[in-house]
Amino acid sequence: MGSETPEVLAVRGEWGVGKTFTWNKFLEDAKNEGRIALKRYAYVSLFGCNSLDNLKLKIFEQVIDTSTIGVKPNIETFRKSIESLTVGRKILKFIPSLPSFKNANLSLLLDSFAFLSLNKIIICIDDVERKGDNFKIRDLLGFISLLKEQKDCKIIIILNSEPLNNSEDNDLRIYREKVIAVISLVKYSSSSE
Repeated sequence: MGSETPEVLAVRGEWGVGKTFTWNKFLEDAKNEGRIALKRYAYVSLFGCNSLDNLKLKIFEQVIDTSTIGVKPNIETFRKSIESLTVGRKILKFIPSLPSFKNANLSLLLDSFAFLSLNKIIICIDDVERKGDNFKIRDLLGFISLLKEQKDCKIIIILNSEPLNNSEDNDLRIYREKVIAVISLVKYSSSSE
C-alpha cells in the first residue's frame, strides 16, 4: 500500500473466516498510519455482476478518496468522482457538435469517460464466486490485468478456497499466474465475513 507500484493481490481462504473483515481492518489501519500511496479506493462486490461493463460502472460508482476509507460511498463521494472527470466534462461540451453524435449512444460515451477516470486506484474485488454465470473468470482476470498494466491500479481479489465450477476453476488456475502476483491465505479469524 505504501507505494504506487501497480500490483494484484489475492486474499484466499475458507468461507466465513473473515477475509473481507481482515482486508478492511488492514486498509483502515494503513489509512490511519498514513501508509496508502494512492489517493482513491473502490470496493466492489461481484454478487450479481454479469459483465465487464457492469463491473466498470460499479467501480466508478464506488470510488472514494482514501482519506475517507471507512465511510461508505454515498451521493457526495459519487459527486466527487463525477467532478474528477475534468477531461470528460470538457469533452462533453463538444460531443453534440460531432457529426457522429446523433448516432452515438450517450450512455456508452459516458461509460467510456467513466472508465477513462479509473487510474491509480486501489480496487478491492470481492464475492468472485457470486458473479453472474455469463461473466467468465478469464474475462475478469484479463480486465484486472488491464487495470494493473494500463491503468496503474492496485487490485485486491478476495476469493474463497472452494473451487468455482470446473471450467471456471481451470481458467482461474491457468490465468492467475499471469495476473496475480501474491496469494495470501487467511485461515483463521474470530470475526465473520
